Amino acid sequence: MPPAHASVSTLWPLLRGTARGNWAVIHADIAKVAADTETGLAATGAALPLPPPVRDAVRRRTFALWHANQVILITTFVIWGALAAAWASFDHWPAPARGALQNAGTVQVVLAAAALMYAPSYVMRWWISLRGAGRTHAYRQYAPVASALRLIRCCSALATAPAGRRHARAADVSRAQRALERTLLAAPGRTGSIPRSSPRRRNARLHARLVVSALRRAEAGLDSDRAAAVRDLSGLALTVAERHAEGRYAALLPDEELAGLDPAADWVALRETLHLAGALLLVGAVGWAGAWAGGRLGVEAPWTLVPAAVAAVIAFPRLRANGPDLLLSFLSP
Repeated sequence: MPPAHASVSTLWPLLRGTARGNWAVIHADIAKVAADTETGLAATGAALPLPPPVRDAVRRRTFALWHANQVILITTFVIWGALAAAWASFDHWPAPARGALQNAGTVQVVLAAAALMYAPSYVMRWWISLRGAGRTHAYRQYAPVASALRLIRCCSALATAPAGRRHARAADVSRAQRALERTLLAAPGRTGSIPRSSPRRRNARLHARLVVSALRRAEAGLDSDRAAAVRDLSGLALTVAERHAEGRYAALLPDEELAGLDPAADWVALRETLHLAGALLLVGAVGWAGAWAGGRLGVEAPWTLVPAAVAAVIAFPRLRANGPDLLLSFLSP
């Protein structure tokens, strides 16, 4: 069993987030990513230096990742502390609440406690990944850059792999490219720099679909000329990363690379529709659970609407501006 101080030394830097004392570790992480990428470019035959905009994007995203880990860790500790305090004060709970907990089965209590302990952590991960703002915004904004660098590293692993491992490494390249495609197609709506009503978003999405087609054309060469394919894929991925880091969302690749290509299929609209439907179902389920639990614990409306209101604010961030006022209007006599 590892000593206790080992876990403390692991958690303490994450709790400090991007404090000045962690800068040496953070910059070491940034330097490692840059060095691995340049080594991968050399291994594939591209032999291109890492552009300054890409280095800056890696730096910003790394700092945002440390902030995100700090938020997740602190949130988990707060939930654990609240559960411990609630359990310690069980004798002072209202009689209906104590009776409901005592009548519940052991399995139900364990599942409820596990959900309360771990669900907030997953909610925070989802929030930071899809709805990042403030210090964590760069984590979402530069997701295509990170995916492009991962594709370069996978191409490097394929170029240097022994004969017995080339099939597996080629599959890794295809998976990394699928991840890059998803981030590129979703980028116009996730960078935060193109409003939903702007015609720029349509142009950026059309261009992203053409870029995906160019990447797929280069990927097709893995089964005919592997050396040329990994070199071309690495060069395209680096160009995409550099131009995305510069904010050139409608010029990720030069026009000559896109000549004669048809736009790839885009399922972003379908995913957004399913996301909206899932969010509405979540709010409805939480509202029903709040009403059911309120009936068991003797809590009456409108207080049973509080869980549904919280779920709505999490699922629809635009409610954060007027959500509290709306909730107070329901709770006021």
